[in-house]
Amino acid sequence: MPKIIEDIETKILNAAYELFNEGGWESIDMRKIAQKAGVGVGTLYNYYKNKNQLFISVLKLSWQDTVCKLEKAMKIPNEPVEKVNLFIEIVHQDLNIRKGIDRHLRNTTSQREFEMMIDIRKEFFGRLTAMMQDIISKIKEKHGLKISEDMEDRFSEAFVILTAIEHFRYQDEKEKNIKFLNELFKIIYM
Repeated sequence: MPKIIEDIETKILNAAYELFNEGGWESIDMRKIAQKAGVGVGTLYNYYKNKNQLFISVLKLSWQDTVCKLEKAMKIPNEPVEKVNLFIEIVHQDLNIRKGIDRHLRNTTSQREFEMMIDIRKEFFGRLTAMMQDIISKIKEKHGLKISEDMEDRFSEAFVILTAIEHFRYQDEKEKNIKFLNELFKIIYM
């Protein structure tokens, strides 16, 4: 009789997420993930054809986690300007947790897997941009804006992109990154 394990996929994803973050892409194999998840290697392969597919699922889960954190933070009844700071903090923190691990897949994925990763990033970018647009509309209501209405969406997109660039370009300067991004944001409403 086969062994029944509750929430196998969740256990696999959690184990893989933890291992990828701890050991990086190269040092982790499917056997280690199966062992950490408490499942057999064959069971693991029943769920994921290869390490790339598993990693893509882990990556998507981690981005979904970031979005959930941001959505929760945006519900806190703070000033819109304070929400900008929360937004920057959470994105910076979660990018740091992931440590840019997705860069390791670029040379090892199939075209289909690469396109899946791009779709995940686009979805995540769209959700972050929508959150930033919501913050900007609240700032506009409260303080007014110095940019024209037709530029608000572009500013939201640019701000999200710049938040990620600052993190990767100046990884060890979190406080300066946050200060810079906050100063930049103040330009549009003060």
